[in-house]
Amino acid sequence: RKSLYRGHLPTNPLQKLAATAISAAKALKDPRRADMVGVLGEATGRVALEKIRSDLKTTREGRLILSERPVVDSTTINGDELRQLDENTFGHAYGRFLERYGFDPDDRTPVALVDDEELAYVLLRYRQVHDFWHVLFGLPPTVHGEL
Repeated sequence: RKSLYRGHLPTNPLQKLAATAISAAKALKDPRRADMVGVLGEATGRVALEKIRSDLKTTREGRLILSERPVVDSTTINGDELRQLDENTFGHAYGRFLERYGFDPDDRTPVALVDDEELAYVLLRYRQVHDFWHVLFGLPPTVHGEL
């Protein structure tokens, strides 16, 4: 099978099943294994990713995101600059969140097992904005906070 995007690991159904079983077992054994939770999502999440993509296509903003493919990484986010913003802004709160938990926007695991280039971007975007939800809802990045 041909690679569809940078970092893509083409897989057949049997390989997806193996990735699902192994990652699920490891994630259940240690829910802090974000890498295994990520593999599990990649191996089993096609229907959910298709729904997210479909929802994105229903709005102008969503279509723009799919078209322009913005990223949340160190080229677009600077925690020091964010923390200098007014305390009542999302940017300031996000910058403090990154600092408090020692997170770096570049630390998100790259997508590798999704066999559709646009869906791979949808999952990347989902991962990159994941911590926004922690900030918006005041949830810590713990197992309990993830649930």
